Amino acid sequence: MRSNQPSARCQSPSRSPALRLALIFLLTVVAEAFVAPETASLSPVVGDRGSSLASAGRSIRSFRGVRLVSSPSAAASSSSGDGGLARSTAPSDAPPESRSGDACPYSMSFPRYRIDLTSGRSERPPPTSSSPFGGFFAGLKEGTDRSAVERKYATEAAGGRLRWADCRQKAEDGERSYAGVRAAASFWRVASDCSATAGGEGGIALALSGVDALTARRLADVSNWLADRIDEGAFPEVGPAETAVVRARVDDEAAVPVVVFSRSSRGEGASAAPSRDAEGVSDDVVERRLRAWVRRVLVDLSICPFTKSDARSGQGLSDLGVPVGLIAYHHSRSSPSSVLALMADAWEAILDMMEVGDSGRDGVSSILLAAPGFDDFFPFWAGPVFAMLESTVTAAKAEPLVGVVCFHPMYLSPDGSTFPGFGHMHSFPRLRRWLDERDPVLSAELSEGDVAAGGAWQRRTPHATINVLRADQLESAEGRRDTPDLYSRNIGVLVGKGEGRVGVGCPKLEEDLREEQRLQ
Repeated sequence: MRSNQPSARCQSPSRSPALRLALIFLLTVVAEAFVAPETASLSPVVGDRGSSLASAGRSIRSFRGVRLVSSPSAAASSSSGDGGLARSTAPSDAPPESRSGDACPYSMSFPRYRIDLTSGRSERPPPTSSSPFGGFFAGLKEGTDRSAVERKYATEAAGGRLRWADCRQKAEDGERSYAGVRAAASFWRVASDCSATAGGEGGIALALSGVDALTARRLADVSNWLADRIDEGAFPEVGPAETAVVRARVDDEAAVPVVVFSRSSRGEGASAAPSRDAEGVSDDVVERRLRAWVRRVLVDLSICPFTKSDARSGQGLSDLGVPVGLIAYHHSRSSPSSVLALMADAWEAILDMMEVGDSGRDGVSSILLAAPGFDDFFPFWAGPVFAMLESTVTAAKAEPLVGVVCFHPMYLSPDGSTFPGFGHMHSFPRLRRWLDERDPVLSAELSEGDVAAGGAWQRRTPHATINVLRADQLESAEGRRDTPDLYSRNIGVLVGKGEGRVGVGCPKLEEDLREEQRLQ
């Protein structure tokens, strides 16, 4: 059992009450910075919100040096925070080998990756085709710019290695501009194509019409960050030393921003990126597995209050102007050796969601994109991959549009020692604090490992999965629900203990997940 008595504070009788209050406030702020550093916000629009299909995206920074012991365990230590009372760190129904020592098998410390994006102000938006009058002059300029780029890159054009992407805002976009999303989708697809091109054929030039040079430079920053880390040998998951590396250079003196992609080898005899998706499962099988998980966890266990079926989400928010939309299932056949392909698949899916809209028969509310090739690489998935996804959200100026959320079959809750980045589960200290406030009886029954497991199982899917949500719908969902109550309730449903409070339990949750992974 856990003591809920607050520890005594040392007070000096010589200090005035006001001074004592000020000191207590200062100590509280400092303690919060160390105990729950994930409270910092990196985005004014997409923040630390929610779980499952009602969660906001959070960018990841670093996982270098993290070692998984075995699924679902990881070596990570955390303090009990129980005012001096000892507490088991492993859930009581965890495998015996997980109960020895102080490591919590369902949480870990999340080191951070940092991707520095070019600073500067956005330039004046390029002409759009959102009106007949504007469309005429925009089209005229488009043709002039295209001719100028083709002359400057005559060699690439002659060799079929000049691509043109029309990213301009269109009339059907409405008030929101998807130019940055269009640019990101084209950027990552061309980067992936360049990676898969056999050596000796030269690079590929991509003209991004309709976005400013800052957008192009920031997209290149993300891509080159990956190339630099691969060159440093920071990501052994990527593959052998002979794997090719793709770099991007921005020509902002052309009529429109042009990104020139070049492919270099890390060693003698470098070849194109290895084939993707070693497991080779079909699209139908992947979708069947994801749908089974949605039904079991989000619908039947009501982990997400706004998802009532495996086909649509957003229920219960119509009075706030949020329409019920489709859940779009996607399958990326990428792997750690083809991260550029994953990025292309993800941003093309996001572009499809933006262009189809959120209402009507075909409106899309959210995306679940599975990448089975990353199933055995949780630290790489949760770290570098999500750092690149979130940085691309910023580069594409898409914060008002979407958030990205991390799911994985080996997901681990943050232990609170570092800020894991947007898109991740709330940390163990925060979950414990909410339990203490909203359900102290249940909290007293649960170990640190139980609480961490209650967070982790909300994010364990059959395959490594990117959940993409609309930012405006997230705002509405956040205002409708009571977040501490929701997470306290979810933890009780998943791993609850005590009379009349028994949850599903880790062994059964593991068994059900394995069954979904075996579906054909």
